[in-house]
Amino acid sequence: MRFFKTRKKRVRQVTHYSNVIQYDEMGYPLRLVIMSDGNQVWLDSYERTGDVVLKWERVEEIKS
Repeated sequence: MRFFKTRKKRVRQVTHYSNVIQYDEMGYPLRLVIMSDGNQVWLDSYERTGDVVLKWERVEEIKS
């Protein structure tokens, strides 16, 4: 008798990768990719020629 059903999980794969790189706190490059299930995630990557470094800027408070 089986108490738990075993399901075959589909293995997620990278379907698209971008040329956008951002660096984590330790200085490692992360690349924005789209997975086979449609989710967008940042994965560890290597720098390639033509990559654009993503830079975040803080928005100043708007005084009204």
